[in-house]
Amino acid sequence: MKTLTMHVWRTAAGLVLIAAACTDRPTPLSEPTDAARSQVATSAHGVVVAGQPLAAAAGAEMLEQGGNAVDAAVAAAFALSVVEPSMSGLGGRVQMLVRMADGSYAGIDGTTQAPATYDPDTAPQASYGYPTVGVPGVPAGLLKALDQYGTLDRATVMAPAIRLAEEGFDLLPGEANRHAAVADRLVEFEGTRGAFLRADSSTWRAGERFVQPDLARTLKLISAEGADVFYRGEIAARMAADIQANGGAVTEASLASYQALDSEVLTSSYRGFETAGLWLPSYGAMTLEILNLLETLPVSEFDEDDWATAITEAIRVAYLDRPNQRSLDDGRRLISKSYAASRAAAMRLSRLAPAAALPTGPASRPTPGRVRMAARHRTYNPPLSG
Repeated sequence: MKTLTMHVWRTAAGLVLIAAACTDRPTPLSEPTDAARSQVATSAHGVVVAGQPLAAAAGAEMLEQGGNAVDAAVAAAFALSVVEPSMSGLGGRVQMLVRMADGSYAGIDGTTQAPATYDPDTAPQASYGYPTVGVPGVPAGLLKALDQYGTLDRATVMAPAIRLAEEGFDLLPGEANRHAAVADRLVEFEGTRGAFLRADSSTWRAGERFVQPDLARTLKLISAEGADVFYRGEIAARMAADIQANGGAVTEASLASYQALDSEVLTSSYRGFETAGLWLPSYGAMTLEILNLLETLPVSEFDEDDWATAITEAIRVAYLDRPNQRSLDDGRRLISKSYAASRAAAMRLSRLAPAAALPTGPASRPTPGRVRMAARHRTYNPPLSG
């Protein structure tokens, strides 16, 4: 069977297909030019894809220093926490899928957790702010991956993120727009005012230099002392005191008890290519079910409208099964070819020929999705993404 590894990294949803290593030099770790505003950074040793060019470049820098795909992925993820904090901050969650050189898979679950003492019936209700803060999983998940599968030391891997936070970078339009869209909320809290607003309470605009000295200090502490300082040391104490003083639920005890866990991996195929996804709390089963549904259709023959209809309906039908993911056996059933065949008729494809009557063929377009992070090393270690 051909192998096209599929990776899911859930600091935000994304579906990534990594096919081959490249031979070009990496994009330099500096402000991207108009010609290089790509989310892909290449190296003679592999390729890194991230939601922001500077993060991709940070990952490629690790490959150039002799690191493997996990080193590159972790470096890119820490860099994302600096250059795209509205999407991929240290306070979020991470699920990681790793394909080993021998073809086996490993998964890491760094989900954000509610404290054990959290009671939804009595807790303050809010859509943002301190009451919505859970125990972050990103630092623990990333450093678990680095410890178990990486080859470079923590200081080397975190150096690009620290540099970007300390020296600053030019804000891209998307990140600047997201800051501006929630300026009325950022101004409410001392921490967000200091991190994201000017003295006049305005946000930084696209193209302006954005420097984050407090985040740089936090990253330096993690680099020097590891995840312990975030969950059980100085950072934990400060976070818990601030959250408790402002009506949140996170405590020092809840931080200290946090652990990133190993995750189950589900495998399937798509038109002869091997596919893999993480079991809950990631939605890998849903992603694989979507592909299995699409496999029942001749998508290579579709025009753009038909393609969009097929994608929309495959997602809709698969996501009806979200409540049915109670056990790993459920997950294996949901990703079976026989189950996809039984569910294909539920896709509302009235403009197309009936799914069961259509021949299948190789897809000519990749599944659209927003890439968050992925890395591929050419020789000796697995692609890892998100």
